[in-house]
Amino acid sequence: MKIDQLQYFLAVSRTEHIGQASKILNISPSAISHSIAQLEEELGQPLVEKVGKNITLTTHGKRLAERVEKILAELDNTKQEIASAHVEWQGHFRIGATHGLMSGLIVPAWAPLQSAHPQIVAEFFSFRSAQVVENVHSGVLDLGICYAPLPTPGVLVEKIKDVPLRLVVRPKHPALKYKPAQLKTWLNETACALPKAFQGIDVCEQHPEFKKAGIVPRVSFIFDAYEVAAAYLKSSDAWGFVPEPFCAWHGLQDLKLPNWKATTTISAVYPKGRTLARPLAELLKSLL
Repeated sequence: MKIDQLQYFLAVSRTEHIGQASKILNISPSAISHSIAQLEEELGQPLVEKVGKNITLTTHGKRLAERVEKILAELDNTKQEIASAHVEWQGHFRIGATHGLMSGLIVPAWAPLQSAHPQIVAEFFSFRSAQVVENVHSGVLDLGICYAPLPTPGVLVEKIKDVPLRLVVRPKHPALKYKPAQLKTWLNETACALPKAFQGIDVCEQHPEFKKAGIVPRVSFIFDAYEVAAAYLKSSDAWGFVPEPFCAWHGLQDLKLPNWKATTTISAVYPKGRTLARPLAELLKSLL
């Protein structure tokens, strides 16, 4: 199994067409077909099937394609690390993150890298989580960090960490003193603030923990940025549903509902098939 064979196979898996893959790789279609046939012979399993003029992957082919994506990406990363070991970092990067994550998580992690390598130029953008995924997919961003992205064609998702989702209110709220039964009743009867649902992002309103706890949120305030939610909650008697970091960042108080275990993920998203530049890879490494 040779590297060029894997590269040819991956190009076919992405384009689902030998002719298109040959144009991308600048080699003849027959060379690609011969290479895939050699792979199939070596592995003892069919990897592709012809459907008209197009190519589809078999079950074995899909499994190989997933592994090859990772293998070739790791090879590229290794090459970059070795080649740049004694060379100053440089480049212009565009990084996006969910509102709040940028200032609370990304910038503090980026600042030391920027200080060590001042020649790097980076642009930072705050978006809704769905927009982060969208802009990575369209090539506007080189790297995105957001909450709970759903699988999206052409975008790799790498989980950074799980974070608790908290039921929160303003400081000194009367509900902070309620007993569990009274608190559950109050949560069902009181208006709440929840994030707006967007395509490509898990919907908080449908989080299974609400059903387990017997809570049906009465949504009256829908927001697309957690800073907006914090401002509203601090000015009202409503409750909200936010990731734990925002409790500390905005001084919100956690309602202690027994057996509440809601979580979400903070994940990195970046273009599939493109190796992360070293500064971005180091940023991601520092967040893991």
